[in-house]
Amino acid sequence: MNITPEQYLEDYDMLYQQLIANYPYFGVVLRKYGVDIKNLYEQYRKQMITCKNDDDFWQLIKDFIDDIQYTGHITAWGSRYMSQVKGLKDFVLKYPEYDEFFQPYLDKLDNKISQKNYIAMQNFYQYINLAVELLNDNANNDNLIEDDPYSEEPEINNVTTEIIKDKKIAYLKN
Repeated sequence: MNITPEQYLEDYDMLYQQLIANYPYFGVVLRKYGVDIKNLYEQYRKQMITCKNDDDFWQLIKDFIDDIQYTGHITAWGSRYMSQVKGLKDFVLKYPEYDEFFQPYLDKLDNKISQKNYIAMQNFYQYINLAVELLNDNANNDNLIEDDPYSEEPEINNVTTEIIKDKKIAYLKN
Protein backbone atom coordinates (compact mmCIF):
# COMPACT_ATOMS: atom_id res chain seq x y z
CA MET A 1 0.00 0.00 0.00
CA ASN A 2 2.98 2.28 0.70
CA ILE A 3 1.10 4.91 2.66
CA THR A 4 2.51 7.60 4.93
CA PRO A 5 2.71 7.41 8.75
CA GLU A 6 -0.08 9.99 8.90
CA GLN A 7 -2.26 7.77 6.71
CA TYR A 8 -1.54 4.78 8.97
CA LEU A 9 -2.87 6.80 11.90
CA GLU A 10 -5.84 8.05 9.88
CA ASP A 11 -6.74 4.48 8.84
CA TYR A 12 -6.32 3.18 12.38
CA ASP A 13 -8.50 5.99 13.77
CA MET A 14 -11.16 5.21 11.15
CA LEU A 15 -11.07 1.52 12.08
CA TYR A 16 -11.58 2.42 15.73
CA GLN A 17 -14.43 4.84 14.95
CA GLN A 18 -16.16 2.19 12.83
CA LEU A 19 -15.77 -0.41 15.56
CA ILE A 20 -17.18 1.95 18.20
CA ALA A 21 -20.15 2.73 15.95
CA ASN A 22 -20.87 -0.81 14.76
CA TYR A 23 -19.30 -3.54 16.92
CA PRO A 24 -21.69 -4.51 19.73
CA TYR A 25 -19.43 -6.74 21.84
CA PHE A 26 -17.07 -4.38 23.68
CA GLY A 27 -19.03 -4.90 26.92
CA VAL A 28 -18.60 -8.65 26.52
CA VAL A 29 -14.87 -8.24 25.84
CA LEU A 30 -14.50 -6.10 28.98
CA ARG A 31 -16.48 -8.50 31.20
CA LYS A 32 -15.00 -11.70 29.82
CA TYR A 33 -11.37 -10.70 29.20
CA GLY A 34 -10.90 -7.41 31.05
CA VAL A 35 -10.02 -5.61 27.81
CA ASP A 36 -11.10 -1.96 27.70
CA ILE A 37 -11.35 -0.95 24.05
CA LYS A 38 -10.48 2.71 24.67
CA ASN A 39 -7.29 1.77 26.53
CA LEU A 40 -6.49 -0.83 23.88
CA TYR A 41 -6.99 1.74 21.11
CA GLU A 42 -4.73 4.29 22.83
CA GLN A 43 -2.05 1.66 23.50
CA TYR A 44 -1.88 0.65 19.84
CA ARG A 45 -2.20 4.23 18.58
CA LYS A 46 1.06 5.07 20.35
CA GLN A 47 2.70 2.18 18.53
CA MET A 48 1.18 3.21 15.17
CA ILE A 49 3.35 6.32 15.22
CA THR A 50 6.43 4.10 14.88
CA CYS A 51 5.24 2.20 11.77
CA LYS A 52 7.99 2.14 9.16
CA ASN A 53 6.16 0.13 6.53
CA ASP A 54 2.97 -1.71 5.64
CA ASP A 55 4.09 -4.85 7.45
CA ASP A 56 4.49 -2.96 10.73
CA PHE A 57 1.04 -1.44 10.23
CA TRP A 58 -0.59 -4.79 9.40
CA GLN A 59 0.99 -6.49 12.42
CA LEU A 60 -0.31 -3.80 14.77
CA ILE A 61 -3.81 -3.96 13.27
CA LYS A 62 -3.78 -7.74 13.57
CA ASP A 63 -2.54 -7.59 17.18
CA PHE A 64 -5.18 -4.95 18.05
CA ILE A 65 -7.96 -7.12 16.61
CA ASP A 66 -6.51 -10.29 18.19
CA ASP A 67 -6.61 -8.62 21.62
CA ILE A 68 -10.41 -8.47 21.26
CA GLN A 69 -10.19 -12.28 21.60
CA TYR A 70 -12.32 -13.23 18.55
CA THR A 71 -15.41 -12.12 20.45
CA GLY A 72 -18.33 -11.94 18.05
CA HIS A 73 -16.07 -13.64 15.46
CA ILE A 74 -14.05 -10.48 14.77
CA THR A 75 -10.81 -11.21 12.98
CA ALA A 76 -8.38 -9.61 10.56
CA TRP A 77 -8.28 -11.36 7.20
CA GLY A 78 -4.94 -10.35 5.74
CA SER A 79 -3.46 -13.03 3.54
CA ARG A 80 -6.66 -15.12 3.79
CA TYR A 81 -8.63 -12.39 2.02
CA MET A 82 -9.11 -14.18 -1.29
CA SER A 83 -10.34 -17.43 0.25
CA GLN A 84 -12.60 -15.58 2.69
CA VAL A 85 -14.27 -13.52 -0.05
CA LYS A 86 -14.66 -16.64 -2.20
CA GLY A 87 -16.14 -18.50 0.76
CA LEU A 88 -18.62 -15.71 1.41
CA LYS A 89 -19.61 -15.57 -2.27
CA ASP A 90 -20.05 -19.36 -2.35
CA PHE A 91 -22.17 -19.20 0.80
CA VAL A 92 -24.47 -16.57 -0.72
CA LEU A 93 -24.78 -18.63 -3.91
CA LYS A 94 -25.73 -21.70 -1.88
CA TYR A 95 -28.07 -19.74 0.41
CA PRO A 96 -29.47 -16.85 -1.66
CA GLU A 97 -31.77 -15.82 1.19
CA TYR A 98 -28.65 -14.29 2.83
CA ASP A 99 -27.67 -12.25 -0.23
CA GLU A 100 -29.30 -9.03 1.00
CA PHE A 101 -27.54 -9.35 4.37
CA PHE A 102 -24.05 -10.14 3.03
CA GLN A 103 -24.01 -8.05 -0.16
CA PRO A 104 -22.95 -4.82 1.63
CA TYR A 105 -19.94 -6.70 3.05
CA LEU A 106 -19.05 -8.13 -0.33
CA ASP A 107 -19.34 -4.68 -1.91
CA LYS A 108 -16.85 -3.29 0.60
CA LEU A 109 -14.48 -6.25 0.50
CA ASP A 110 -14.55 -7.17 -3.15
CA ASN A 111 -13.65 -3.90 -4.84
CA LYS A 112 -10.61 -3.03 -6.93
CA ILE A 113 -8.76 -1.18 -4.17
CA SER A 114 -9.24 -3.99 -1.64
CA GLN A 115 -8.25 -6.61 -4.20
CA LYS A 116 -5.11 -4.69 -5.13
CA ASN A 117 -4.04 -4.16 -1.52
CA TYR A 118 -4.73 -7.69 -0.36
CA ILE A 119 -3.01 -9.22 -3.40
CA ALA A 120 0.03 -7.04 -2.69
CA MET A 121 -0.06 -8.13 0.96
CA GLN A 122 -0.46 -11.77 -0.02
CA ASN A 123 2.46 -11.55 -2.46
CA PHE A 124 4.65 -9.91 0.18
CA TYR A 125 3.99 -12.62 2.75
CA GLN A 126 4.35 -15.39 0.20
CA TYR A 127 7.79 -14.00 -0.65
CA ILE A 128 8.71 -13.99 3.05
CA ASN A 129 7.34 -17.52 3.53
CA LEU A 130 9.25 -18.80 0.50
CA ALA A 131 12.47 -17.24 1.81
CA VAL A 132 11.93 -18.94 5.18
CA GLU A 133 11.20 -22.28 3.49
CA LEU A 134 14.40 -22.00 1.46
CA LEU A 135 16.43 -21.21 4.58
CA ASN A 136 14.87 -24.18 6.38
CA ASP A 137 15.47 -26.47 3.40
CA ASN A 138 19.09 -25.37 3.22
CA ALA A 139 19.55 -25.98 6.95
CA ASN A 140 17.95 -29.43 6.63
CA ASN A 141 20.08 -30.29 3.58
CA ASP A 142 23.23 -29.32 5.47
CA ASN A 143 22.33 -31.97 8.03
CA LEU A 144 21.93 -34.78 5.47
CA ILE A 145 24.65 -37.34 5.05
CA GLU A 146 25.71 -37.19 1.40
CA ASP A 147 26.32 -40.94 1.09
CA ASP A 148 22.90 -41.82 2.50
CA PRO A 149 20.98 -43.63 -0.29
CA TYR A 150 17.67 -42.84 1.42
CA SER A 151 18.11 -39.07 1.35
CA GLU A 152 16.42 -38.22 -1.93
CA GLU A 153 15.56 -34.77 -3.15
CA PRO A 154 11.94 -34.05 -2.25
CA GLU A 155 9.64 -33.44 -5.21
CA ILE A 156 8.67 -29.78 -5.26
CA ASN A 157 5.64 -28.49 -7.10
CA ASN A 158 6.37 -24.81 -6.83
CA VAL A 159 3.61 -23.33 -8.97
CA THR A 160 0.00 -22.79 -7.92
CA THR A 161 -2.53 -21.03 -10.11
CA GLU A 162 -6.07 -19.81 -9.62
CA ILE A 163 -8.50 -17.92 -11.83
CA ILE A 164 -10.08 -15.25 -9.65
CA LYS A 165 -12.13 -13.45 -12.28
CA ASP A 166 -12.45 -15.02 -15.73
CA LYS A 167 -10.24 -13.25 -18.31
CA LYS A 168 -9.54 -10.46 -15.80
CA ILE A 169 -7.65 -11.63 -12.71
CA ALA A 170 -5.44 -14.65 -12.24
CA TYR A 171 -3.29 -15.67 -9.32
CA LEU A 172 0.12 -17.28 -9.72
CA LYS A 173 2.22 -18.43 -6.78
CA ASN A 174 5.64 -20.01 -7.04
